[in-house]
Formats: sequence, C-alpha cells, structure tokens
Amino acid sequence: MNSSTSSTSSRLSRRGLLMCAAALACPLGAPLAHAESVYPAKPVTLLVPYPAGGANDAVARLIGLKMGENLKQPVVIDNRPGAGTTIGTALAAKAQADGYTLVLGSLASHAVSPHLYARPGYDAVADFAPIGMIGVVPLVLVVAQDSPYTNLKSLVEAARKQPGQLNYGSSGNGSPLHLGAELFKQRAQLQINHVPYK
Repeated sequence: MNSSTSSTSSRLSRRGLLMCAAALACPLGAPLAHAESVYPAKPVTLLVPYPAGGANDAVARLIGLKMGENLKQPVVIDNRPGAGTTIGTALAAKAQADGYTLVLGSLASHAVSPHLYARPGYDAVADFAPIGMIGVVPLVLVVAQDSPYTNLKSLVEAARKQPGQLNYGSSGNGSPLHLGAELFKQRAQLQINHVPYK
C-alpha cells in the first residue's frame, strides 16, 4: 500500500468515525444535520478526456447511463479532449474531492502522458483514488479488407522488402496505439511510417 492509498484510507476511516459519532450524538429519531448524508444528492459529472464519438466516449456514456439509473441521479458526460488526455484529467484533479466529479482514466492519462509532458497538470498517483476498472482494450493491428496482407507474416515480409514505404495510422503521437506500434516495429525491426490522427 503506498502513502496516497493509506492517506485515502485514513480519511475514509476518520470520515466514517465522525459520521458514526454524529449519529450517536443525535437523539433517537432525530435527523442528522448533515445536508448531504446520502450520496449522491445532485448530478455527477464524468469527465472524459477524449473527443465525443470515439470508443472512450461510447464507454463513458454506457457507464454513465447505468450509473445514473443505480444512483438515481443524472451522470453528465463532459468531454474535455486534448494534449494527450491531460486537459480533461487535470480538470478532474483540480475538482473538489467530493465524489461529484469523476474521470474516465486510461493508460494514456495515467501511465503515458505523465511521462511525455513536462507539466501534465496533475500527479497520476497522488491526485486520484481509483474506484474500479470498467474495461480492458487490446491493441489490434488491422488492414483494409481488400489489402494484399492477409496475416501478420505477409505484412512483415512486405515491410522488410519495402523499408519506409508502408504507413500506419494511430490516434495521435504518444498514444497507446502509437507506442504499441512502435514497440512492434522495434521488435520486428521494421521501418514503417507513423501517421498520427487527432
């Protein structure tokens, strides 16, 4: 357990003890004075550090819909893309730590971008408390259906015969897709050009 996890546990333990003490201090049948003793008492915002319409946005909307049903409060999806996920993630880090602002964290936001940007605007470990994993996304190499490459072996052979003549696209510089493809190129000793998309 790291120090941030233990401090989070301490805060939760202290909060729990204080709520129990407040409940015991009230006369039987008297309501607690704390106005927001039941969570959530208002809409929850789920920050998505990706553009609307992509895979992460689709996942966030599905999760938000089910969360809203279970929590009996709306879950507002707020897309804040840009700068390798650091814009939306930094916004979440600066939000009040009351459980009403969540962020869809990812490999990009919490493992890659903090090492690629000198000042991402947040500490990926100290500024966040994970609440659960909602999915695992494999990196997959695909080609057009009419491509002459029918398997990985034929693609590698073509790339070796034509160094620097093949291209691959990714969701952007420094993205997990880009880094995964670069690792593949390095291990296979290939020269394939990267074409980043926004």
